[in-house]
Amino acid sequence: MGTGVEMKRNLPALVGALLSAALLSACGSAPDVSDTTVAAEATRNLFTSGFGLARKPASTAPTGARLQAIQTALAQSAVPVYGVKVDKLRFNGFVAPYGINGSIRTWASTAYQTVSMNDGVLVATRGFGSDMMSAVAPSIGQISSGNGFFHRVYYYLDGADQPQRLDFDCNFSTAGSETIDLYGQGYVARRVNESCANPDTRFENAYWFDGSGKLRQSDQFVSVQVATMRLQRLVD
Repeated sequence: MGTGVEMKRNLPALVGALLSAALLSACGSAPDVSDTTVAAEATRNLFTSGFGLARKPASTAPTGARLQAIQTALAQSAVPVYGVKVDKLRFNGFVAPYGINGSIRTWASTAYQTVSMNDGVLVATRGFGSDMMSAVAPSIGQISSGNGFFHRVYYYLDGADQPQRLDFDCNFSTAGSETIDLYGQGYVARRVNESCANPDTRFENAYWFDGSGKLRQSDQFVSVQVATMRLQRLVD
């Protein structure tokens, strides 16, 4: 319990140190990491402040020395890392492990913006404006199969902090193989598409599974206002 509290208290320092160090090199629940000292050291050189989710940088990809700094830091990281991109909000950053509750893992930025996933399937967000409070979502196995149907349910808060529910009927289809690039690391990945609709709204999710079957990249709907969030599994 104490470790969890300490991890949450130290998150800005832990992730913020990564943001600052990489910039220089270029010019809850119980935590998923038990030893916060090791975690801080392992992630000290990880992110650049221009790509921290605490800010609103342009969504263009890094190049040159900044890209090299990110690649080096990712290669040296001893903790898992996800890249998070939200084009509509011009966010492009990284999240580190923050907490775990059963099969749901939560990842956080230096500003406590969080994404919660069940085996890579997005089920909640916080700190992105019109957040997904929770969701009834398909399993990773059903998505990976690339066929079938699922009835998704999303829960939000309206302007008066009253719960709002949105239902969608979704179907899955396979879309062949594509090569994806994650900060210079290429993967040949099998793509699965998910098409969802209700009488008022339609959206498309996409999932890329690498050769080992891991969900390496995905585009997943958050809300009508936020639209799609891209999640990239950078460090396992």
